[in-house]
Amino acid sequence: MYNKVNRMFNTIMNIRIIKARLSEKVKELAHKYPIVYAVLYGSIVEGRYIPGESDIDLALKLNVDDKGSAVRVVERLISDLNIDNLDIVLINFAPFSLKYDILTRGEVIFCRDHESLFKDRLRIIKMYDDWLFISRHFIEREIDKVRR
Repeated sequence: MYNKVNRMFNTIMNIRIIKARLSEKVKELAHKYPIVYAVLYGSIVEGRYIPGESDIDLALKLNVDDKGSAVRVVERLISDLNIDNLDIVLINFAPFSLKYDILTRGEVIFCRDHESLFKDRLRIIKMYDDWLFISRHFIEREIDKVRR
């Protein structure tokens, strides 16, 4: 029992250390890159992170005009961060469902523009509410077709 509790404690401490170090690194590099905000999401935030097995999911909102510029920024940033198993997603170009997950469940580790973060969160929640209404209507209509 002691070993199990000790392993759990070590995992929790590892997660805290990883989050703190990544947050520090992103803040240090923010002057060099057009990062609007950075959000950790996935297993490291949800408590399912397994050191050595899980990747670290980091979402970035960049102040860039196109995908090409964004990719170049991310390539340089990955090199500068130098963290194993780091998976970076650009919120600018992410699909709706992933944006929703990141912006509603993620943990913000850096934010240069709180208004932008707030507007993005509000926009994605409104889009989700619209989608939910439409999908419910669609499902009800399809169920009615089957019942007939």
